[in-house]
Amino acid sequence: MNAGRLGDLAGLHHIWLVASGLASRAARKHCLVPSPLGPPATNVVAPLCNRILRRALVDGVSARIVRRQACKRTPSSSTTPAPPPFSHLYPMRQFARSILPTAHRHLTLKQHPRAYSIRTDILASMATAYQIQVPARDTGLWKSEQTQEAADKVTELLQRDLEILHQLLTLYSTGGSPSVLQAAYDKNKTYQIKAMDPHPTALADLQSDWDAHAHKYLGKGRHYPDFLKFFQGEIARRGGAWQPVVADFLFADTPRATDMLGRLFAGFLHPMIQLMYGIEWEQPAVVAEGLAQAAVHEDRLGAFLRRVDEVAAAKGEPAPPAGEQRSVAEICEKVRREDPKLATSAHWEDPNRIYDGVMKRAPDEAVALLAQIRVRPEDIEERTVEMIHTAAYIAAGASWNPPYIPKFDFFLIHHLTSAPFFLALNRHDWVPQAARVRLLEWKLRVDAVEYLARGSPPLRLADALASYTPKGETDSTLVTQARDLLPRFHAVVDDGHTIKAARALLLAQQASRPYEGKGKAWMRIEGEEAWTKVMYMLLRSVEGEEYEWVRSAGFKEAWEGMPKYE
Repeated sequence: MNAGRLGDLAGLHHIWLVASGLASRAARKHCLVPSPLGPPATNVVAPLCNRILRRALVDGVSARIVRRQACKRTPSSSTTPAPPPFSHLYPMRQFARSILPTAHRHLTLKQHPRAYSIRTDILASMATAYQIQVPARDTGLWKSEQTQEAADKVTELLQRDLEILHQLLTLYSTGGSPSVLQAAYDKNKTYQIKAMDPHPTALADLQSDWDAHAHKYLGKGRHYPDFLKFFQGEIARRGGAWQPVVADFLFADTPRATDMLGRLFAGFLHPMIQLMYGIEWEQPAVVAEGLAQAAVHEDRLGAFLRRVDEVAAAKGEPAPPAGEQRSVAEICEKVRREDPKLATSAHWEDPNRIYDGVMKRAPDEAVALLAQIRVRPEDIEERTVEMIHTAAYIAAGASWNPPYIPKFDFFLIHHLTSAPFFLALNRHDWVPQAARVRLLEWKLRVDAVEYLARGSPPLRLADALASYTPKGETDSTLVTQARDLLPRFHAVVDDGHTIKAARALLLAQQASRPYEGKGKAWMRIEGEEAWTKVMYMLLRSVEGEEYEWVRSAGFKEAWEGMPKYE
C-alpha cells in the first residue's frame, strides 16, 4: 500500500475520532483509537473504518475530500451531542448525516463505476450484534428506491420486535411506505412469543468450550436465548464483524460447522431465511438470530444430506458440467413415471412427510436420485440461477390444478423465499469455494425432497401460461410488467409469506433474464409476459382469500374446500 493510500486511511480514522469525541488530542494527532467508553465503542470503530477503507481502495476515492469537510464542519468543542433514538452507541450518526452528502456528491460527480455512498456505508455500519439500523439506500437485492422516512420506520419497528423481521424488510425492500410497514407490524405483533431469558449455565458452557458442551443444548428450542446471546457475543468479540462468525460456524471444514450447516436446512428453511436477511442487509443482530435458530433445530435432514454426499463421492467421478446432467426441474417432472415408489413415498396421513414418508419408505431411492444432483465450482453462478428459477417454477407449477383457482403450496414457497440467500451470499468472496458447492448442492437436493414430500404434484405451468386469465382485469388495469403488481401485494396484510414469495419471484425473474434465449435445459419461465402471469397467479391465490395456501399440493385431500372457478 502506497503512502497516499495510507494517508487516506489516516484521514478516515481522523474523521471518526474527531466526530465522535472519543479520543484525546494526542490520539487525534497520531490517529489512535483509545476509548473511555470501553470495548463497545472500539468494536464499532474498527469494522467501520475497515469498511470505509475497502470502499475507498476499491473505488479510488480520496478520503481527503471527506477529511476537509470534517475540518470545516466539526465544532471546536469536544462535547458530544446527545445521541438520537436507536443510536446511543453511535455518536457518529449526526456527523455522518451532516458531512457525508458532500462526499456522496463528489462520488456521483466523479462517476466512479463501482462507487458506493460513503454516507450509506457509515450509517449501515451503525448496526451491531444488538441493534438494527437500516439505511434508506439499502433495500437489499431488489434495490428499489426508498425514503429516509421509511428507513427510520422499519428501523424503529425492527428494534421493537425482531420476530416480524422477514415481512418488514421485504415490504421495505419492495418500496413499501411507512404506513404499509406500520400496518404489517400492527397485524402481526399480537401473536409474537415473549422473549425468554438465557440460562446462565448453558451460556457459560457455550462460551467456555463449544465443542465440549454444545451437544447438550443443540436442537432444543428452550436454549434459543443462550445461543442468541452466544452468537451476539462472538460477533461483538470480533469487533462487530459477523462474517468470520458465519465462516467458523457454517462454512469451515470442521465437525461443528458441518453439524450447524445441516441444521440451517431444517424447519422448512426458516433458519436459512433468517440468516439470509442478516447477510443481505449486513445486519449483525439478524445474523446472530439466524445462527441461533439453526442451533435449536434438529440435524436429521443434515445427516441425510451427508449420506447423499457419501454416495455421490463414492462414484469417484467429478461432477459433470451443468449442461450434461439432468436439471432438477426435469427430475421432478419425470419422477412419477420413472420411479413411482419414490414419487408416492409420502402419504397424506404422515405426521412428517419428509421423515415419515420419503426417508422411511424410499430412503435408498431418494439417496440415489439426489446423488445425481452435482455442482461444479465453475458452474456455481449458473446453478444458483437454476436453483431459484426452479424453485419459482415448482411453486407456480404445483399451484395449477383446475377446476380450483391457483393456490401456491405453503411448504414449497419456503424453498422459493429462501433462494435469495444464495444471491446474497454470492456477493461475498470470503465464503470458501468448497462450502459454496456443498451449500448449493444441498439446496438443490432439499428442493427435490420437499417436492416429493408434497406428494409430487403435477407441474402444469405450461398449461397455466397458455390458458390463465387474471380475474377482473380490463385492458386499462392489466399490467404488462410483473413488478407493477407490487402495490397490490403490499395491500395484502397477512403474516408476510405473500410479499416474500412475490419478491422472490421477481428476483428469480431478474436472475434468469441473462440466460433467456440461450437454450438452457432448466429454463421453464421465459419472458416478461410469462413472469407477469405467474405473479398474477400468486395474487389470485391470496388476494381476498380466507385460505391463501394449499398444503401439500400433490394430495387430493389438500384441495378439499379450496375455491373453484365460477
